[in-house]
Amino acid sequence: MIGSFISVLFLSLFAFVEIDPTGTLLFFILCITSVQLIMGGILKPVFMGKTFSLNVITVLIMLMLWGYIWGIPGLIMSIPITVFIKIILEKFPKTQVAAKIMSGPEINSNKFWQKKR
Repeated sequence: MIGSFISVLFLSLFAFVEIDPTGTLLFFILCITSVQLIMGGILKPVFMGKTFSLNVITVLIMLMLWGYIWGIPGLIMSIPITVFIKIILEKFPKTQVAAKIMSGPEINSNKFWQKKR
């Protein structure tokens, strides 16, 4: 999250120095900002959710929660904390339902490769 902000800031400053201050400069800054927002706000949580078997909505909610509680360190640590909580919830029978809610949909790769007869 911090790296995206810093890269947009430095690219914008570089563009301000190199490009004439016209519509091209504004278009360039809007393009790099929108790419960073799409990558950081949509694609990264989706990929993190699939990688850690977490629901995408769980990832987004936990990013907001831990970011609100601890700020930038909370944003950095939100996914590891959430995975840790999910692992603990899976160990106890009474909390396994909550762990399944936090989990993403199970993907059965064997179904993909099976042929219909």
